[in-house]
Amino acid sequence: MTQKARVIRTNPDHTALIEVLRFPACAGCDAGAACDACDRAEARPQRALVRNPAGIDAQPGETVVVETESSRMLLTAFIVYFLPLAAFIAGYLIGGSSLWGAAAVVPTGVLAFLYNRRVSGNGFLTASIVSRGDTES
Repeated sequence: MTQKARVIRTNPDHTALIEVLRFPACAGCDAGAACDACDRAEARPQRALVRNPAGIDAQPGETVVVETESSRMLLTAFIVYFLPLAAFIAGYLIGGSSLWGAAAVVPTGVLAFLYNRRVSGNGFLTASIVSRGDTES
């Protein structure tokens, strides 16, 4: 998965602090300023520390392309979102009520949460700068 980001600062250890604007619902919208969706919290810039293994000489304020391995993102999304849903459906079908579904989803949800915390902290989902993008004016 690739995204464009703005470099905030570069570090001597081949890492950079970047700011990614995430507007998934706004990508093809022509409403522009007429819509307030871009002002909501989920549309605010998100900062991340990313690797710069190629040593791309990006300066603060420049736009770069960052990449995260798609298979790792999909695996994490599957575990965090789909497994608790599948556990709820299985619990509902086996037990015959939503109470059984909820009983099945609680431990699965806790395990998914712990897995997400683990992969977020160990570099499994680390993004890397792969190229320069267009410079922002």
